[in-house]
Amino acid sequence: MQKDITILIHRLFRYKESIEFYANYIKTKGYSDRMFNLSKKAKLSFQETNNILKSNYYFVCIDCKKVFRNKNKLLLHLRISHLKQPFNCFYCDDKFPFELDFKNHEKTHELDLHELYVKDALIKVKVKLKECQTNNKKGIKIIHGYHRGHALRDYFRSQLFIKEMKKVGLYVRIVRTSLEGETSIIFSTSTT
Repeated sequence: MQKDITILIHRLFRYKESIEFYANYIKTKGYSDRMFNLSKKAKLSFQETNNILKSNYYFVCIDCKKVFRNKNKLLLHLRISHLKQPFNCFYCDDKFPFELDFKNHEKTHELDLHELYVKDALIKVKVKLKECQTNNKKGIKIIHGYHRGHALRDYFRSQLFIKEMKKVGLYVRIVRTSLEGETSIIFSTSTT
């Protein structure tokens, strides 16, 4: 059985090399029906071989040819060894390999305004946005609450707020307003 698995793993990488060869050929020399069909056949063979390996609980890293007996260990390996970082921060350009790190980072962009009057909340938002602007961040998430946060929600989602920000040189737009208790504000690329 081990010999069969080894043969399948070698085939998998031969198919991968074939796919790369055909893609490069089409890219450099132009489209060819023959090369396209060969590429399609290699992709199908690659997928079939990979499915056979997975059904026998062999998960192969395509980048470095390491074999794992657990899918989660392969995912962990990809994120650590090959810097696969699937969690992108909406408010800055940071990327994270793990969801927990991403969630903790995302909290740094939050501004909690519970129980504040609009005037006091506006001062906090201006300060936080100025800080984001100097640190080249894209924006912030305002947590205004659901039950008592209607006044804050309505104000921070209004054109009046956007005009107020323009007066102090902060050109912003409102995004992600689908959640009742929070509003996301990012910097606008245009000054109009």
